[in-house]
Amino acid sequence: MGLGIREKIMRQIANTMELPPEVVMDYPRITVVGSTEALIENHKGLVQYTADCIKAKSLQGVIVVTGHNLHIQFFSSNEIKITGHLHHVEWV
Repeated sequence: MGLGIREKIMRQIANTMELPPEVVMDYPRITVVGSTEALIENHKGLVQYTADCIKAKSLQGVIVVTGHNLHIQFFSSNEIKITGHLHHVEWV
């Protein structure tokens, strides 16, 4: 499936201005540190929160983090910091 016109224009603006695409296009950014920490930036809210699975909405789909003893250490309108024993991170 191709990019829409808006996405193409925004990508061109990001490239021209030498900005990261996640800033201009509101893409989520996920940083994983080892198997114990994940930081999700540019999320659009929580879908599910259990000790084994945390799901967050994004404009590109749902971000799923699975593992054991998962905790949300920090939550804001832009960031979620997840700690615990992470097994898997994916988009669905």
